[in-house]
Amino acid sequence: MSSNTKKLIIMVIVFLLLSCFLSMVCGLSSFGFSFLNRSTSSGSGKTFPLKGNYSEIEIKSETGNIRFYESNGKSAKVVWSGNNAMRFSVNAAGRTLKVSEKYKLPWFLRLGINPDKAEIGVYLPHADYKELELESDTGSILVPAGFSFASAEIETDTGTVDFNADVNKTLKIHTDTGRITCGGSEPEKLDIHSDTGAVNVTDIRGTKDFKVKTDTGKISLTNVKCEKLSAESDTGSLTLANVVASGKMELETDTGSIHLDRCDAGKLEIESDTGSINGTLLSDKIFTTKSATGKVDVPESAGSGECSIKTDTGSITIKVVR
Repeated sequence: MSSNTKKLIIMVIVFLLLSCFLSMVCGLSSFGFSFLNRSTSSGSGKTFPLKGNYSEIEIKSETGNIRFYESNGKSAKVVWSGNNAMRFSVNAAGRTLKVSEKYKLPWFLRLGINPDKAEIGVYLPHADYKELELESDTGSILVPAGFSFASAEIETDTGTVDFNADVNKTLKIHTDTGRITCGGSEPEKLDIHSDTGAVNVTDIRGTKDFKVKTDTGKISLTNVKCEKLSAESDTGSLTLANVVASGKMELETDTGSIHLDRCDAGKLEIESDTGSINGTLLSDKIFTTKSATGKVDVPESAGSGECSIKTDTGSITIKVVR
């Protein structure tokens, strides 16, 4: 191959690369990309009026926060404060409301794009809704008291969840790294899971099956009445106050401590590898305790309910209060 031919081939390759680069720059610019500030500009907000009655609500967002508002009267709308890097849609078909926010560009063309955090504001009248499904990758989710759902499923990757609406049947909340706050509900089944975020649950009544789990986050339960309770944390602590289970209560941590304040259950199984276990119960129990290196201080066994407490290196201190 002659040197002129090689030069021609190299020039063609360089030209094609430059053309591809310029095309990518133009495409990114059309979506709001800036090489100076490396972020997109916020939109002024768009309003989508809603007509009809909805029993099922499904919202999926990649970056925006999802927040519910109780609207006046019977009017309903969705307000979005997003920007031109995102594609937003509202589809109200029949009795199902579907809202979607996602990037216009694929992930490999979004490098350097940092859209401002938008809010998906959902304004709905007070009513009994059937199904609620909310999903956000990096945004937070807020559903205040005043709304009622038969079942609800909430999921985020890194955003926090603050859920205070009423749920009758099943309530599921899952986050990877976000904090979870939940309260004021009476679901038959409650399932909460956070990988690294803390969990705070308050004022839950009438739940038949209550499950809460974190990998490294703390768990705090206050004013809870249920039939069966299971709370588990690998490295976070468990703190329970005024928690009563008519059936079985299972509490477990690997390295976190467990504290109970005026709690009780038909049967208690409490276990921690390296954390201490202490607190107060509301009724006499037949105690079975085990601690490899820690101090054990529990009341004399009485009554019919069982209480098994195990820890490897932590102490055990339990009192019964009336």
